[in-house]
Amino acid sequence: MADIFAEIDGAEQGTPADFLTLTAPMRAAQLPAQLPTEPSRRRRRAQLPPILIDSISQRFDLLPPSSIPAEKALLGSLMLCEGDEATWSGVDAIIDREDFFQTDHQIIFDVIGQMRFAGVPIDAVTLYDRLSAMHILEDVGGKAYIAEILGSVPDWRRAIQYAKIIKTKSVLRDGISAAFPRSIERGPIEALLDRA
Repeated sequence: MADIFAEIDGAEQGTPADFLTLTAPMRAAQLPAQLPTEPSRRRRRAQLPPILIDSISQRFDLLPPSSIPAEKALLGSLMLCEGDEATWSGVDAIIDREDFFQTDHQIIFDVIGQMRFAGVPIDAVTLYDRLSAMHILEDVGGKAYIAEILGSVPDWRRAIQYAKIIKTKSVLRDGISAAFPRSIERGPIEALLDRA
């Protein structure tokens, strides 16, 4: 190291180019061959213990069958169908509130049904008003969520098809609940912790 400082001290009397030439080997020697980078998501996942990775993936496999896009599309269709009786009777024949997976969708479906039976025209504004009057607008996601539901409707004339998708998922959930009254509550991680 003393030799390097002697060379640098001597270079101070020379040009700036001499200084850079003399210090370049020193700088290169101090830098690692490859700068450390933040591991990618894939690498970070690979660094998890295998038992943890298996547990996480199993938890996703345990999610009940549902189709949130179909639920949103149906609710939006009911707002856009302008009281089309064929659509309403078709949907009523297929599903009820319990077939919806999300609780906020069940509430919105109930309120839309109440508005229909009261003869109130159903659209985003009247639904906002009814939900606000009931003090549950924020509980179901607020104005932004109602707008999102309306924006998720590819074609309101397919409301019966959306209802069939929702019913299929509901039947699957009911079958799973009947077959496994209490789903797996304790996974591999909890079992390992008990043994420790």
